[in-house]
Amino acid sequence: MTLSMLNSSPKNPEKITEFILNLKQKNGSFMYQSMDLTPQSVEILHVLGYNLSSLKSTKEYCLEKFQNLTPLEEYGGLQLMGFLFNFIEDTKCLNIMGVNYTKTQEYRDDASFIDNVSKNVGEIIKSRPPLFIVAKLTQLLREYDLLNGNISREIYNYVISQELPDGGFNLFGKDYGEFQGTYYAVKTIALLGKRPDKKTIEFIHSWESPLGGFAFPSQNSCGSISTYQGVYVAEKTGIPINKTRLGKYLKYALWNRWPYSQDNPTALYAVYLTYKELNLTIDPNDMEYLKNETAKLMELYLAHKRKDLLMDTGWVFLVKLGNSIGVRLGSKTKAELINEIFSLRHANGTFGPLSNNTAVVLYRTENAVLLLHALGYNYTNETTAKFILSMEHDGGWGGPDLYNTRGAVRALAYMGYCPKDVQSLISFVRSLKYKYGGFLYYKGDKGYGSLQATYYALRILELIGAVN
Repeated sequence: MTLSMLNSSPKNPEKITEFILNLKQKNGSFMYQSMDLTPQSVEILHVLGYNLSSLKSTKEYCLEKFQNLTPLEEYGGLQLMGFLFNFIEDTKCLNIMGVNYTKTQEYRDDASFIDNVSKNVGEIIKSRPPLFIVAKLTQLLREYDLLNGNISREIYNYVISQELPDGGFNLFGKDYGEFQGTYYAVKTIALLGKRPDKKTIEFIHSWESPLGGFAFPSQNSCGSISTYQGVYVAEKTGIPINKTRLGKYLKYALWNRWPYSQDNPTALYAVYLTYKELNLTIDPNDMEYLKNETAKLMELYLAHKRKDLLMDTGWVFLVKLGNSIGVRLGSKTKAELINEIFSLRHANGTFGPLSNNTAVVLYRTENAVLLLHALGYNYTNETTAKFILSMEHDGGWGGPDLYNTRGAVRALAYMGYCPKDVQSLISFVRSLKYKYGGFLYYKGDKGYGSLQATYYALRILELIGAVN
């Protein structure tokens, strides 16, 4: 979507205009941290109703930049990509500012090159360009009315050949669909006057958030885990939840925990917790599948994950899930695991292999407490509690940050201990509240309020009784 497609005006256009104009350089360009944002800036100012006729130096800058755009002698590689992107951006910018560039020799040379590109689409396709290049190429050819039947067919067949079994497309050559590749594939298909197939449409819908909108994750922090965190935050803050939509998502997420591995018990437990949080009933067939998967993961963990007993939090969630749905470890197996954990305990109350890394030692010790509790062993030990309490500083643990603070407070709560200075802890958590909503991970965090950090913050406050 471009800014020109917006139907509503921003709340404070004067502030936005002022911000954009502050980016303007002496040569007429708009720069931010060495990035040339002139085309984007011109478009924003145009949408906000700014009088572009006053940007004389910008017009000269854009025209000069366009005139320096050199047609190529070949039809592939990074040079073609650069030409496509710059030509489209530059001409759009000039059109918005009302600059007549079509009578220049440079434009005639560019138009001739574009015409030659249309006659060499087959050669370009043979080099297997990435989908974002294909999308730009198709856009340009369509704007210049060069998409005849043969060209359209060549481009369409190439794009469709990259459709993956899940209906998506991947921009990075992987064997699963992702949103960027799918976006450029669908954009190209639409520019060709066609529609994506049913499988691709279903793949796109699979990315739809159960709370509304679409997820665009950059790491494995999406899926059932963040959905559970989102539901928890929504209920704590009074945000309405569409239970019908969530129920459909949970049924899907139970059988397909992507982007997490099917062997990840945390993702599986998150599905179960979300069902319980929303008071939704699990279908009998789904419950049977959940039990079978839990039993299978227990066998996997017991056979191959014993060495990660205190580092893999999947142990805690797997045992807790089993306890909740009646797939419990036998008493002998529990006793063996409890003995293994205690064999890793030291005189100072810490757990795990000896290490100079206090963060790792704290992490293992917290996990030991949580896993013992899940296994039915009520571990309350003053030495361990003193060690965890000794790691508190500036109101929290770790950096301090919300992740480590939540882990420490939870371990203390399981042992029946309270942080030394609850008021400092509350002040630390509240100091991370982001001005536009949500929480940051730590003081000085340059990001924005995140769902995960907000979940941790509310959990901490809940554990110490600061929120209901």
